[in-house]
Amino acid sequence: MEFLTASMFALAERDGHGNDVTASEQYQEKLKAYKTWFKRDRFARYTLLSCMHDDLLVEFEGCPTAKDMWDRLKIPFDQTSATRLPTLRLKGMQFQLDAGRRMTEQLRALSGIAHDLKAASQDIPEDEQAVNAIWALPDTKLWQNISQAMAYNKNIKTFGAISKHIEMEDER
Repeated sequence: MEFLTASMFALAERDGHGNDVTASEQYQEKLKAYKTWFKRDRFARYTLLSCMHDDLLVEFEGCPTAKDMWDRLKIPFDQTSATRLPTLRLKGMQFQLDAGRRMTEQLRALSGIAHDLKAASQDIPEDEQAVNAIWALPDTKLWQNISQAMAYNKNIKTFGAISKHIEMEDER
């Protein structure tokens, strides 16, 4: 992470008066630290590039540091983009649980959507998350009955409480 948030720059070999400073002990220490940082930054850059699809490589391989690359990547792929927020919100509202799959995994995905929105400063109120979880239940007789019971139960109004009840029913 340190390479995504900070950069180091090559050292100047001359001071403000034009004097050579490369022989000083302080310069040598800073040079050693820079060389170490440079190697590790290059590794971070290669790691980022190795995770990219080929069409993105051309666009980002010219970035001089991992931080520069990260900053440029945030522009098109930032989670707070104007188009991503409504898409995430809609995805959360239209999420459907599949009766044939483990509910725990599916609820984790629904919770992940809420987490992504919260990370983008678009917090979904707890009661809305709870309603989304109830609406997401499969359209079977069993789950419809459970859905109605949870919707009218005053003790289970949070996403966590609803998730717990859904997971307990799923284990039966």
